[in-house]
Amino acid sequence: MQSVAQCVFAVFIWYTIIQRQGRSETYLIGWGIIVPLSLYLPFLLIETFQVQSRIASAGISTVTIGPFFRVIEAMYGTSPAYVTKSLSNYVGYMSSVVPYVWDPKTESRAKILPTRLTEKFLRVMGGFILLSTTLSFLKQYDYKPFPTTVEIDQTELTWELLSFNHIINAYLCAWLVFGTLMAGFEGTSIGENAKGFDTHHLFHSPFFQSRSPTEFWTK
Repeated sequence: MQSVAQCVFAVFIWYTIIQRQGRSETYLIGWGIIVPLSLYLPFLLIETFQVQSRIASAGISTVTIGPFFRVIEAMYGTSPAYVTKSLSNYVGYMSSVVPYVWDPKTESRAKILPTRLTEKFLRVMGGFILLSTTLSFLKQYDYKPFPTTVEIDQTELTWELLSFNHIINAYLCAWLVFGTLMAGFEGTSIGENAKGFDTHHLFHSPFFQSRSPTEFWTK
């Protein structure tokens, strides 16, 4: 459902925004039609199909993300190189949440080699096993393997927040969140790789190579 909706948005953005780059009406269409529609679409889908599952509702809510940010890129000319070279490039870019590797020679999505496909698959499986192991370990101890009086949902400030035990517990929970995001998004990239397209790694040693919070979240 998400892919279909984003493909429809991609075609509409291509003809009304990208093909008319720089004209005043593109901003009216973008801010006046596409942005509001992308924000309202998840609510419309949930009501129309009477979705009851929280997991399904959360999945439908992501329909907003692609069109909302992609149309802003299109209006202000900040879309990545090559994605606006053709309609097929743009539809492929819009319909996926993972960043493709683009071939400057063909100006299209780069093909993935079998060795790289194998390496990416093993990477995802390794991350999934690490995530499962960490989750099983933390659940055994109610997410506090090192004794502390701090609760996960605690909002009051105490000196115990600075204790060694709590800091280690918090780090393990942060690792759990990282593992969840890595396995989830990298797992999504495997689907694109199976189609024959190469993708960038989404999480490349964020804990050890980031030199600032900005690098952690953006690179």
